[in-house]
Parts: sequence; structure tokens; C-alpha cells
Amino acid sequence: MLGNGLLTSEGEFHHRQRRLTQPAFHRDRIARYCGLMVEYADRLQRERWREGQTLDIAQEMMRLTLAIVGKSLFDTETEAEAEQIRQAVSESMKRPFIGFLDRLPLPANRDFKRARSHLDSIIYRIIDERRRSAELHQRIPMGQRFVASRDARIEEL
Repeated sequence: MLGNGLLTSEGEFHHRQRRLTQPAFHRDRIARYCGLMVEYADRLQRERWREGQTLDIAQEMMRLTLAIVGKSLFDTETEAEAEQIRQAVSESMKRPFIGFLDRLPLPANRDFKRARSHLDSIIYRIIDERRRSAELHQRIPMGQRFVASRDARIEEL
């Protein structure tokens, strides 16, 4: 599920990924993220929550987190897809089999593959949007840095 990302990689590959992400964690950007978090939390409270309403707070916080991550790291709005992303991540985390058993056509494996495919489609849509709009934006979000560095690495080969 986590793949070969920053959290799970080691050695030179990890070091290269870490260097790519460092600008996103510069002091000035962290300050902007804080402002974004406050803005999104305030908007959620104003637009979705009502006095006396019963809420699933875990679901609401997941929606808020996904919206903030989508905007701060990829400069894209993911609020409309928050529930779909939450369901796909939740389904992916239920995966009971690792190794040989994950290749069998079992319901849990099919559910995992469907959830992962859905997440992939959302992620690749965001990547495609970033590529198409790269010339229109002067600032480069972290997600776009990853896409640009991957494209440059492919061209080198």
C-alpha cells in the first residue's frame, strides 16, 4: 500500500526523495500551511457544521485532512473526492494477506485492488492537472516537484 515512498525507502533513493521534499518544509511554507489549515477548518465549520448536529468526527477530520493535504502539497482541491478517498484508503488498510495469498482471486484481494486502482486514478488525475497547468503557475508545489524530477529522470534514461 505504501509503495517505495519517502516513509518506506532507504539509502540513496530515500536521500534523493528527502532532498526533493525539503523545500516544502521550509519555515515560510510551514507558516503558509498553518494559515491554510486555519482557513480550511474555519470554512468546514461555517459551511458544514450546524448547532446541535450529530457528526462522525473521524469522517469530518479525514475530509479536512485530505483537503489540506491536497491543497498544500499539490495545489488542488480534493474536497469533492474526500469521501471516495477515505473509503479507498480505509478499504486498502483492511488487506489481510501479504505474500502468496494476495495473488489469489479472493474478495479481500479484489476489494484491495479496486480501492488501490481508485486511489491511483485520483492521484494520476492530480498529476495530469499539475503537468497541464505547470506553465500557468509560478510557484511549484511539492507534488509538482516530484512529477518534474521523475520526468527528468526518465529523460536521462
